[in-house]
Amino acid sequence: MLFELIQREFTGLINTGSSQVISKYNFILVPKSGAGGTIAANTVENQFENTLVAMSSSFIIRPYFEKDKTIVHNLDNYLPILVQAEGTPIVATSKKYNDFNKIDQNDVINIGVAGIGSLSYFVGNILVNKKLKNAKLINYIGSIDACNAAAGQHINIALGFYSDCEGLIDSKNLNIIGYTGKKDILNYKNLLFEDLNQITASYAIFASKKMSSDKFSEIHVILSEAQKNQTVIDSYKKDFLTPVSLNTKQSSDWYENQRKFWNSIINDIN
Repeated sequence: MLFELIQREFTGLINTGSSQVISKYNFILVPKSGAGGTIAANTVENQFENTLVAMSSSFIIRPYFEKDKTIVHNLDNYLPILVQAEGTPIVATSKKYNDFNKIDQNDVINIGVAGIGSLSYFVGNILVNKKLKNAKLINYIGSIDACNAAAGQHINIALGFYSDCEGLIDSKNLNIIGYTGKKDILNYKNLLFEDLNQITASYAIFASKKMSSDKFSEIHVILSEAQKNQTVIDSYKKDFLTPVSLNTKQSSDWYENQRKFWNSIINDIN
């Protein structure tokens, strides 16, 4: 049986897999970018027995940012079939600046983010509304594009995940100037954003609620086994993720808690 897995972050999980994955199912990664994950989510809704969507917390965030929009996925129609990992920070990078806290408040700042409804968009809104009085957001297709724009000094700051900008950081074309979360990353000390310690991304794979319960349980077991592979665990470390192991009931509870958390915190800044 063919299974389409929408999104890029899970190549390691599917490519490494387990003998059970390889023997019974053919998992194929299919890019479905656009509308903050809604195009991918709607594909799952329409092909519910053989399609999954894999995304970061942006899957949950966008519907709360875009409540009045018609083109947005309904979170009630999905359940996490696998919660993978938690805790990756949003990293702010810049060619011009070395420390976010030392930016002149009179500077006009352009901040690149990965589109409306993404976690970087959420963080960007907080920076614009609460920390930089002369800043505006510039939307890009993804964090990689924002990082490239910052390295070329087309924008002042890019927001995204560390792995999206890692090459530019290593080559000294970008500086890390701040990041969210509760702990320092690598050798970059004392750059944590104040009041953003809870803002990190989780990763999960979602199925439509219309998928049959037997198949849902079977795929959950297959993906859970694949996730135990050391290569998969190591891949999470690139973005400072902590792997988690949840059964289907725990995953459902996690989903409800995540929805409450993001809905509450987004209402605070809107």
